[in-house]
Amino acid sequence: MCGNHGSLTPDTGSRRTGMTRASLLRLVLLLAVAACSGGGPSAPPPAGSTLPPSGTPTTPAPTPTPTPTGALSDRYPGDANIASDPDVIFTEMAEASSLAELFARWSANSTANSIALDASTFVPGSPGRQSLRLFTTAGPLGPGTVRTAMLYKHFPTGFTGTVFVRWYVKYNTVGTFHHSGPRLGGNNPLSASTPNSPAGVRPNGADFFYLGAEPSQAKTGPALRSNFDFYNYWMHQRGTTFFPGQFFGNSFVNSSAVSIDLNAWTCIEVQLTLNEPVTSFNGEIALWINGVELARVKQGTLGSFNEDDFFPSASGSAFEGFQWRNTASLPINYFQLLHFVDNDPAGLVNSVNYDHVVVARKYIGPMK
Repeated sequence: MCGNHGSLTPDTGSRRTGMTRASLLRLVLLLAVAACSGGGPSAPPPAGSTLPPSGTPTTPAPTPTPTPTGALSDRYPGDANIASDPDVIFTEMAEASSLAELFARWSANSTANSIALDASTFVPGSPGRQSLRLFTTAGPLGPGTVRTAMLYKHFPTGFTGTVFVRWYVKYNTVGTFHHSGPRLGGNNPLSASTPNSPAGVRPNGADFFYLGAEPSQAKTGPALRSNFDFYNYWMHQRGTTFFPGQFFGNSFVNSSAVSIDLNAWTCIEVQLTLNEPVTSFNGEIALWINGVELARVKQGTLGSFNEDDFFPSASGSAFEGFQWRNTASLPINYFQLLHFVDNDPAGLVNSVNYDHVVVARKYIGPMK
């Protein structure tokens, strides 16, 4: 069914990075959701946009972005008391004594059927002794069975400017990962229970946007490593001719040099900067893995789109930048931990562990 990846019955159709078109078509037919998959670049731009209808960006002059100096984590060894910092918006250290205590910290959850506190694994060097486990159990039909685990936090007043999210994550080498990673975004109106971000629909600038960060491989079979990438929805996102007329998350790294060991704890951090004023294209994203900045995409970044994938390249043309919204009524107002699976063999329990999650207004950095 078509719908919202953040709901408990999410849409199963989205672009599967790293797959051949033949294999993608096979899976789409298997899931009977071809109408929910893909995208097309021919739709007109959203209202309030200055991007040419053809999707051809203007060529702005690159603007320098200072690298964050100093990390919030420097002041809080082991993340102890980091939640007290005035620049911290939300934390999850996974040290609750019960699921009831854990769930009370979040706005919505997918229940104890898919969430657990896990004392068997936690971040090396952590003063804590457990992590948060999101898990799915494939149905008897195996591939084609949709399963979702999620935790959702909404922020009623919202935030403009820049927001950072840092988390530690450990995947596995036995399951598949369609969309397994955090999402930071905005909804208008704000939803108290689940993101209102319909899959396959390009935002109009006033309704929603989000930055996703997730493995871009291991979607159809287990893997030891996976490239790591963004999965972004915004009002100028590109589509693909494979499924005309719909739009799914765009990637912006597309490099085997940016990959993670799926069976080890990894520290990941992202930055989302909103466009200010709302008519501008000066929104920005960045990615750090284990404290090393590996990607930054903004107005003037050189590269090119191949369908809905952006490939940074010194020989490319200037990216127009991110116009995330065209109204001040759409701030950053939610954060979600998501584990969405639809290609596991029957009965497989597929887990993703999270720990030391921090949402803040300043660069956080790895735990010290």
